[in-house]
Amino acid sequence: MERPIAAFLLGLTLLAVPVLCAEDGYELWLRYRKVDDPSRRAQYRDAIGHVVVPGENATSEIIRSEFQRALPALLDT
Repeated sequence: MERPIAAFLLGLTLLAVPVLCAEDGYELWLRYRKVDDPSRRAQYRDAIGHVVVPGENATSEIIRSEFQRALPALLDT
């Protein structure tokens, strides 16, 4: 009975390896993929002229860095 369970667990592990290698933890949590629809992407570009994050603290800096990472990826700019 132990061999089938071990084989099953090994099989699951081998199947999961390509998926686990595809993304790091950050990408798994926040996927900033380009908006696929070109017209929708253009609408978003037109609507977002600039983003202002008020404050000079650690949280504000994190928010700014996320926008700097996300918007170019999402809008393909």
